[in-house]
Amino acid sequence: MGKYPSFHIRQPIQIKVENETSEKCKLCVEGEYVGGQYGEMIWVMHNGTNKTQYVGLVRGATVQGEEIPEYLFGRAFGDVYYLLGMSEFIYTTTNVPLYSLAVYNGNTIGFVFAIPPRSVLKVPEYGFIDMTSYKARLVTVNFEGLKTWGIAYSPSEYLQYYAELGQNLGILPPGYIVQSLEAKAIDIGYSFHERIVMEIPKQWIDEGMKLGSEIENIISKIKKLL
Repeated sequence: MGKYPSFHIRQPIQIKVENETSEKCKLCVEGEYVGGQYGEMIWVMHNGTNKTQYVGLVRGATVQGEEIPEYLFGRAFGDVYYLLGMSEFIYTTTNVPLYSLAVYNGNTIGFVFAIPPRSVLKVPEYGFIDMTSYKARLVTVNFEGLKTWGIAYSPSEYLQYYAELGQNLGILPPGYIVQSLEAKAIDIGYSFHERIVMEIPKQWIDEGMKLGSEIENIISKIKKLL
């Protein structure tokens, strides 16, 4: 996902699908490859159940002769999407906009998708230029409550994103604090340690707010003396 022009040069190309889907599948994904200048792929997520399903998308591909291992969608550039205002971390399941982020398993981040009952969700992604094959699967997400997280990442993440985008959008902070539901999921693909994720205990937050209040009181008293 990125800030790409809405126009895409469509070209026919035959793609080998390495994972089978069925009309009877209850929860599955398939890809509609558009290709073109920006390598567009549309992920078609099927929910044949009678309740909303919360899922992550794990996918991999062979692009320009290079094999990309399966990993969680949103994991590679999630920090950049958030800091540029393109995505938000979710703090409730009542409203999950497309490309919403969450902290996964307490150690990384990625997108969470909410698929309504008996429906299909189509999610575009870009960067699959000259793709010859792909793999994709959905992983079920369960939530473990709203928590506060401190997240630090390497600046190489946004520099790489800018290089792929072909546009420099400025320097981003190397770390941030955010509230997010914790998404629990298994088998989320290739594990690379591109960021540090740390839960901030509620006690620390309470103590910080208390300290801040005390400092404000001191400043207020000093102003009165002056």
